[in-house]
Amino acid sequence: SGNRFTVYMSREGSDTQEQLQVDGRILEEYDLYVDFLTMNVTIQKLETPKGDELYKTECMYNNVYYLFMCKMKKAQFEKIIKKMVIS
Repeated sequence: SGNRFTVYMSREGSDTQEQLQVDGRILEEYDLYVDFLTMNVTIQKLETPKGDELYKTECMYNNVYYLFMCKMKKAQFEKIIKKMVIS
């Protein structure tokens, strides 16, 4: 089956800092600069309990929490995240 890119958004409360926990072990963690956000986001490479490897990042923008996650190659994931525009 193809790669599934998951985007989760939540606007619970403008004061609330939300963070979703994803089951898995962190294999790698590093920062990546996103032009649109004018800031770094932390990228995590995770290994799920089933042994799958996936990439995940999250950020707050205009009081909305965003989580991006996908099972794909590192370079592909970084390209998508670097070029993202939230409107």
